[in-house]
Amino acid sequence: MPGLDTLEGKVIGIIDNGQSNSTDMFKELGKLIEEKLHVREVLFRTKPTHMQGAPKPIMEEFLRRCDAVITGLGA
Repeated sequence: MPGLDTLEGKVIGIIDNGQSNSTDMFKELGKLIEEKLHVREVLFRTKPTHMQGAPKPIMEEFLRRCDAVITGLGA
């Protein structure tokens, strides 16, 4: 699948793994994305544990609603 030409007007999903500092970092990233890139919406969800992938309901929602998804690790 080709990459997006722009994030403007898109829905961006952020999946937080809940590790130390990741929630604050990803929430700040979401604010910056909204302010600077003029996205339609940022969806923010936190996984119940960093030891497993995102639960099926989160994945299904993001597949249905998001144009792009950011996920990563906190430290």
